[in-house]
Amino acid sequence: MVKFEFRKHRIDLDEYEKKLGFLFPPIYKAFLSNFCFEPKKQEVYLKRTEQEKKFIDSDFRLISLLAYASSNISPVSYKDDELGFMKFKDIESLLNYSVLNVAGAEDMIIIADTNTSDLLLVGNGKQNLDKIYLYSTIREKLITFISNNVLDFISDCKIVECHHDRMYYEHIRKIESNELYKNWGEDFWRIREDEKTV
Repeated sequence: MVKFEFRKHRIDLDEYEKKLGFLFPPIYKAFLSNFCFEPKKQEVYLKRTEQEKKFIDSDFRLISLLAYASSNISPVSYKDDELGFMKFKDIESLLNYSVLNVAGAEDMIIIADTNTSDLLLVGNGKQNLDKIYLYSTIREKLITFISNNVLDFISDCKIVECHHDRMYYEHIRKIESNELYKNWGEDFWRIREDEKTV
């Protein structure tokens, strides 16, 4: 599950709205005011087998890459990612670049870049308020509806494993999200299958 941490101090967006010359849509405004713009990085504790120890020293693996798959593939992997979404724009970058002057994108605000040339937009008009869209110059449609609001969009994102160690990936076990659990007070995930064999 994708998690965004609460900000230490809530942002009052009223002054920013005055500078920008428009009001943020209500659900997106509540999200931007209260949560960090980047998802929390998460680790999995994986007790290594003797075979895996030949390739990987650490018992921790990072699973902080995001993948968006509208097809609801389960489990989602980084290969299923349709958007390349990484994080939302912070408030300062919104001040610098938040409006797309393109036909069809009226009453929309840029809220995120992707790792391609695509942009995520949020609707700010009566007909599209809080709805999330994808703007792309390389896809079939220039603007595509994605979700009803930012919270629905986040719920459709999945955290998948980071493959920085992909040169060893064939030698280590794959992680299934339904095998993960977290003990009280721990800030990392464990593999349920491992605990059965200890």
